[in-house]
Amino acid sequence: MPASLNATPSGERTHIGLFGCRNAGKSSLINAITGQDLAIVSDYKGTTTDPVSKAMEILPLGPVLLTDTPGMDDDTDLGQSRIEKARLVLRSTDIALLVVDAATGMNDFDRKLLQEIRDRKIPYLVVFNKCDLVPSFTPAPDGAADHCGGSPLCGSPETQMQSGSRARVTRRNRTLRPG
Repeated sequence: MPASLNATPSGERTHIGLFGCRNAGKSSLINAITGQDLAIVSDYKGTTTDPVSKAMEILPLGPVLLTDTPGMDDDTDLGQSRIEKARLVLRSTDIALLVVDAATGMNDFDRKLLQEIRDRKIPYLVVFNKCDLVPSFTPAPDGAADHCGGSPLCGSPETQMQSGSRARVTRRNRTLRPG
């Protein structure tokens, strides 16, 4: 075993990928989890053009590699190249976070991506992001629990991850904390 978590090779880390549509909040979420301005955040769709990774420790998982990916619904001229890079990350992902914009809810693209994750037998969480921007939001506004196969997580990096544990999220008005 390496003497330091920083010395743990990438291949021995649990790979956690953040996937979803453009502007779902994947970059904001990875910045909140890492506590760094790792990924550029913008209201402009398609800001993330290449995967952005960060090695760190998340208890109780231990050493992980978090990777933010471009939106997999990118229909721009360079979209296909960006989607292929995101698919490469998906193929090496141990745990997938499907990030969904709470304002729009799960759309057909999110459902298709979730099915692909399931078909690959990748453990996953569906994370509804930007919940603070939708006052009437409930964790399953469009039957998301039925589509997710369980209870979705709801949170906002700006409000849920600032004041305490970086891994804190809200689920059905209950705070979940690591460990």
